[in-house]
Amino acid sequence: MVIYAFDLDGTLADFGTAEKNAIRSALCETLGHEPTDVQCAAFRNALHERAVAVEGAASPEVDAAFWGHALRAALETGEAHVSTGRLLRIGEIYREITLRDLRLYPEAGEALALVAGEPLLLLTNGFSLLQRAKLRALGIADRFR
Repeated sequence: MVIYAFDLDGTLADFGTAEKNAIRSALCETLGHEPTDVQCAAFRNALHERAVAVEGAASPEVDAAFWGHALRAALETGEAHVSTGRLLRIGEIYREITLRDLRLYPEAGEALALVAGEPLLLLTNGFSLLQRAKLRALGIADRFR
């Protein structure tokens, strides 16, 4: 039996563009003005740096601390006097926009069509729950067991 393996982010789907849109929107709403590219990059780097440490630890406190860490990195300060509710809102915006703006690369759609009906494996270093949500948003969740 042949099993076809794929990566999701950056291979099947353009997560980078969706994430840039999400970060810019979350920071804009939080700061009240358009963030700089440097702020967006610092926020993204902080997210990716801490992501592994919080996977599976779902609670409002953990979530607020996670988003607060990224916001402090973007603002280049150890302090960010933002309410827990606003920090959680950053996470909501990030998740909503990344899923809304996520797109399959055209070549990925063609590749998936070529292996229609064959067993597929998704290899990823992303969070399982988030990756499953992305597959659903892309309309290809039923292709992967």
